[in-house]
Amino acid sequence: MISPTVLRNKPVPQRRSLCISYVPRDRSQRSSGSSGAVNADMRYHTVVYPGSTGDGGASVSPPRAYLDGKSHAIPRLPLRSQPLRVPVHVHIGKKGEGEEKAGRTRGRSGVTQDRPFSARMCLLDAQPSEEMPQTERETEREIERLGLDQYPWGQRVANCNKYKYKELYMFDKGIGPQGAKALALVLPSMTALTVLGLSNNMLGDVGARALADVLPSLPGLTHLALAGIDITPLGAGALGRALESLTNLKLLDLSDNDLGGLATDDLSRALTHMPRLEWLLLSNAHINAAGMDAIAWALPSLTWLQRLYLGHNSIGEVGARLLGQGLPVRLTHLSVEDNSIGDTGVTLLAQSIVGYSRPLTCLHMLDVSSNGIGDSGAKAVATSIKTLPLLREVSLNSNCLTFGGAWAVARAKPRECRCEMKGNGLGFLSKILLRVLWRDTHT
Repeated sequence: MISPTVLRNKPVPQRRSLCISYVPRDRSQRSSGSSGAVNADMRYHTVVYPGSTGDGGASVSPPRAYLDGKSHAIPRLPLRSQPLRVPVHVHIGKKGEGEEKAGRTRGRSGVTQDRPFSARMCLLDAQPSEEMPQTERETEREIERLGLDQYPWGQRVANCNKYKYKELYMFDKGIGPQGAKALALVLPSMTALTVLGLSNNMLGDVGARALADVLPSLPGLTHLALAGIDITPLGAGALGRALESLTNLKLLDLSDNDLGGLATDDLSRALTHMPRLEWLLLSNAHINAAGMDAIAWALPSLTWLQRLYLGHNSIGEVGARLLGQGLPVRLTHLSVEDNSIGDTGVTLLAQSIVGYSRPLTCLHMLDVSSNGIGDSGAKAVATSIKTLPLLREVSLNSNCLTFGGAWAVARAKPRECRCEMKGNGLGFLSKILLRVLWRDTHT
């Protein structure tokens, strides 16, 4: 499972790898092989330098191209220049030499022949040739992922449909409505795609509708990250209707968008078609009590849901009560931070967590920070967490607790549980006492 942090901010790997395109063999070009090798046809492949340092006139470190165990140095090439054509000889060695390592097959004449050229046989890498064995082992895995969040995406998307990429990351690339339309022309041909990350772009409603038109052609998607794409309920509704066809989704991130109005109704209907969903991220999505009612209606159908993030919305006390009525029993992480639920809302929610015939005994994390909770709400939380043996983190930051409420929570939590109660205005002596008597209590 890929976490939201990973999906939104995927780190730039040290290895600079990119699937490279193949130009068919040019039989008119001949060259002598290396040291005793007979003349052989030359194969060419196009080398596109990955990455950009942000300096238009800068150069990148010269990588090396590897083919069938051979290392080929590539000269330094300025960024944004024409692709470099690098010759790769067809090596014809002695009988049986390096057949297994290079992946060659033996012909009828007894001379080893190269297997057909494929993108999986090549890897652009800045590492020295001594590390080639490890590179060969990882080529298969690396070639399945295209991190377009690391490279200028315009040139790369054009070749996406030539290879069976499984993961496509394009976070924070400044893609607007027109870029979304261009991407929508490519996505239907990427039938093997399982991960699509477009968070933090300015797709808008126009781009969202263009994306919604092609989502049904990607039934294999398991992770979809569309956080912060600048959509209104109009675009969110179009996406919600398109999501009904993605029955294999395991992660859905629609945070930092406007899902108000009727958009939550479309989303709730789509959720009922996602029985395998494990992560649902709807933080800062303009969800009020009415929207929470629609989403809570679909929650019981998400029998495999493990993580639910609803922070920074405005569900209020009514929304907290509705949420408590539909929580799936396999839930491990629940966040309702900054939702103005107050003492009444958190009490209803806490009672729902342990009041079912099947309580949420799998709960690992509960976050009710910034909800205006006082001592009565804290004591209700304390009563509920006594029956949660797997709880490892409870957060009551930025509320209105006094020493009495903080003491009740600290006493009730499991020994291994970390308790966060910062920003509650507790006195200095109260903080010291809580930290001394109860480990993993942070005030």
